[in-house]
Amino acid sequence: MTIIKEVKIQLLKFFENNNHIQLIMDLGYEKSQITSLTNQLISEGLLTKQTDNNFLLTKKGEKELKLLTQKTTQWIDIEKKSKIESFDKNDVFLPHKYQL
Repeated sequence: MTIIKEVKIQLLKFFENNNHIQLIMDLGYEKSQITSLTNQLISEGLLTKQTDNNFLLTKKGEKELKLLTQKTTQWIDIEKKSKIESFDKNDVFLPHKYQL
């Protein structure tokens, strides 16, 4: 079973911030599914289990989270076409009717 990228991001953020499991369950996952996904993250070397049933991101997990979140935000480009140059505070901008 492969982990969907969005779910992997949510799980890694979950373990990074030590959130409550209810946040993942609100996404529609059951405890058994969360357990199997967590075990898969451990087998990939992205998580490590502490003795007191806490989980920590490994260095590899931190890099993976950074890489995944970086890729999801890179496809949004700044729109430069509609950018308006700054005017004096007393000037009024009236666009051309065909530019609306």
